[in-house]
Amino acid sequence: MPRGAFVSNLSSTGAFVRLETLPARGRVVELDLAFPGDVVHETVNAFVVHVAPGRGIGVQFIGASGAFKSRLEEYLAQLSR
Repeated sequence: MPRGAFVSNLSSTGAFVRLETLPARGRVVELDLAFPGDVVHETVNAFVVHVAPGRGIGVQFIGASGAFKSRLEEYLAQLSR
């Protein structure tokens, strides 16, 4: 993913990523995510399930490591408090 992409919606299974250059629907992309407050970035592959011209893409996480899943669940739990 290009630098400067911004995740505007995040769940345990996927995300909506705002970016200028949009990959095609059905493509697998590699996301390098930085959770707020973290120095280390997490990398995950994602399947492009939706393309919104002029806005971004909806992706479903695939092949996520246990470490990524744990960090994501921890972050989502913090948001729900």
